[in-house]
Amino acid sequence: MHDEYRTVIGYLDTPINSTYDEQGRPNLGLAKILFEIDDDLISPINQEKYFDDRDEVFFTESFGKLQSRFDNKLIKIKVTNNKNVGDNQTNYVAFENSVTAFKNHEIYSFIYSKLPDSSVSHVRLNTLPHTKIFFIIDDGFAFGPFLLGRDEDDKKSDLAIGKLIPACGKINGFPSIQVGTILKFNFDEFKNNNKDVVTTTENEYYLTDVSRIELVKNNITDYVTIEQFALYLSTLKQSKVIKKINANLLIKQFNDSNSPFSRQKRAELVELINRCTYSEDIIKELALIVTNEPSCRNVLDTALESEKIKFNERWSKSAEKASNELSIQLSSIKKEIEFLDAKRIKATRDLADLDGEITEKTEQLQSEHFEKELAKKKAQVDSSIKLLNDELKILQDKHGYYSNLDELTKKVEEKESDFDYLRRNIDKKNDTLKDLENKLVENELILQGKLRDMIPYVSSIIHSPLPKIEKKIELSSIERATITEDDNIKVRQLASDFIRTITSKFNNDDRMYSAGFIASILLAQQQTFITILSGPPGIGKTSFIRMYKDYIGQEDRFLEVAVGRSWTTERELIGFHNSLTGVYSPAPTGVYQYFKGIEKDQENNCPPHTLLLDEANLSPMEHYGSIFLNIADQEASRKLQIGESAIKLPDSLNIIATVNHDMTTESLSPRLLDRAAVIPFDSIVFDINNPLISDLDNEFNVKVSAATVEMLFGKNVVYIDKDTLESLPISIEEFMNILASKDSDLGVMFNISKRKQYIIKHYIATLVSLLQQVDSIQYEEALQNACDYAILYYILPVINGNGSGTLKRLESLVNHCSENNFQLSENKLTDMIERGKYHLDTFNFFHY
Repeated sequence: MHDEYRTVIGYLDTPINSTYDEQGRPNLGLAKILFEIDDDLISPINQEKYFDDRDEVFFTESFGKLQSRFDNKLIKIKVTNNKNVGDNQTNYVAFENSVTAFKNHEIYSFIYSKLPDSSVSHVRLNTLPHTKIFFIIDDGFAFGPFLLGRDEDDKKSDLAIGKLIPACGKINGFPSIQVGTILKFNFDEFKNNNKDVVTTTENEYYLTDVSRIELVKNNITDYVTIEQFALYLSTLKQSKVIKKINANLLIKQFNDSNSPFSRQKRAELVELINRCTYSEDIIKELALIVTNEPSCRNVLDTALESEKIKFNERWSKSAEKASNELSIQLSSIKKEIEFLDAKRIKATRDLADLDGEITEKTEQLQSEHFEKELAKKKAQVDSSIKLLNDELKILQDKHGYYSNLDELTKKVEEKESDFDYLRRNIDKKNDTLKDLENKLVENELILQGKLRDMIPYVSSIIHSPLPKIEKKIELSSIERATITEDDNIKVRQLASDFIRTITSKFNNDDRMYSAGFIASILLAQQQTFITILSGPPGIGKTSFIRMYKDYIGQEDRFLEVAVGRSWTTERELIGFHNSLTGVYSPAPTGVYQYFKGIEKDQENNCPPHTLLLDEANLSPMEHYGSIFLNIADQEASRKLQIGESAIKLPDSLNIIATVNHDMTTESLSPRLLDRAAVIPFDSIVFDINNPLISDLDNEFNVKVSAATVEMLFGKNVVYIDKDTLESLPISIEEFMNILASKDSDLGVMFNISKRKQYIIKHYIATLVSLLQQVDSIQYEEALQNACDYAILYYILPVINGNGSGTLKRLESLVNHCSENNFQLSENKLTDMIERGKYHLDTFNFFHY
């Protein structure tokens, strides 16, 4: 039995040319799998845990699209168990939204190739590296680190070509490697000393613990590219100080026999650099010498021309070799054609012989068949003659009874007499039926009159006043501990422990939600009075809330209501005041009793309160739930006027609504969407951005009071990031600007209200601080994830438009999300576009 989900590392390898997308790219393909991630550890496939006899995974969609996006680089794939494995199929399959980019600095690769001359700008390697940063193995030594810059023309080629760039400096993770130098170390010795983290697959080695490079960081050798030298020349004139590393680089280039300077001029330059410290005059003198040297100004042109000649020579040799190989193949194909032609002639002759035999057999079979059919027809004719003879005998017998004409006439008269008698009886029955119908109408009129006479009596019974008795409502007594803390670091740690415990409980119950998602939904629920869970039936919306209720022990402080199809007012949800009896008549939902029961709860010693409206949009929510919209704003009072009395709802009460979208449901109004957070479970259920949590050493006691939950996740948490709270992130503002653009080519525009902008800003500032603790990530990554959740929950639900203009606006939003790595929002927008095309260019957040 295989695990249902696993996370692996590999690259997109082999397309399967069977079906294609609109751009002619294959939909199906196989990914080569190299490693598996288990408990945050990277290990080679099938080493620690069995995966598959084949180190491959089958992609069921968008293979060509993903190839264009990731360009042969390592990717992280969340694979799903293939429960019906057939021939030539893999144990696991993957989908487009199962793929995420692999971080550049987690694995380095080593490839065998000749180390290119540093003066060559455009190189050809033996094979393409599958990691961004890689090393070249040449004559037993490893050189690097390097990057391979590839433009669009390079990517179209089947060759491993591109610009070789030394990956020096802090920006690439190698602060100890200065410009003009690279590492050089004995690879076999390094590999033997680090067997636990060096893995080989085919012609490439992989280092899964990049910190081991620190062991050889002092093994430095010179490697100055022509681009680096040219860059120093171009910036020398503006320099105030020549750094030592730059000076060494210039001295090395000036002393090179291939330098464009004369021997005398090289000596002058070297002497000048050795005397140069921080003197601006000497720097100007050096710049004057360099800039006045004609050959120096042409150094780039010379280098490029040299590279062009070398490149043409290499291509000529490759073309000649390919031509020879094709000639050999052509000769072989001609021989094969001659052989096949001889076989064709022989087969034609054999076919003619067989055709003659078939003709002979056919004629023989036809002769035998004719005789059989003739005998069969003769038997059928004989049988028909026998039947006709039998019928003739019967008719002759009947004719004998009526041979006498007088006898026949007498029988006719008897039949006519019988007919007259029956007709008279029918007339009598019809008269009787008419009498009965008349009596029935008369009796019905009498009955209606008596009923009208009874109306005053019935009305008196209905309107008679009843005693004003209201049933006393009591909920069970539940004591919950309250945690008080005002230190922002400690509160944030408590909130993280709460989230990780809840996530562990979900994971242990086979609900593979990430801790980041749990954090995002708890904050949205606590900071918004109404939260909406959307998605197709069966995706787990209602069960998610029920399970969370059991985890935190809400018991009878949680009420679930199944919304009816024809609800129009609060009367169906809560009840109504009966003016005849003077008593409030509760609805059968139990909401009135629930509100009365929680009215006197103290938030520091009872659980949080939740009202779940299941299938909430079977009727218009803004009609039967308008009373909730009126108190949804932060400044509104939580007091409900019900009948002649008012009920004060506790601040910890949250309303959660689950909705579907089909022909039987109602759409959600802009007024409701402006006040609610919408959690699209069809986008979140496959969230693989963060690792899963199955077991914890020390579980946090999540059965705490409503006041504690408010302290951890409410509107006034102390750990909110105050710098982020000052203004909306630039990426969010740019996203809203695209939505609100008045460009007529982009169709109808969508504005985000000031109310919602305030909610979004407060939500992001809280979530960015919490995600740093929950997922152990830096501020930049936490801000990126927080913005992604905010767009998905608060902004995208307002989109509802049609036509080519709306399509262009959504495509602009997809590009913006891709540039900012908002993966969840990008996937949702892409899904909206695809489903909108299916729905006659009508684009809606709630289509699925």
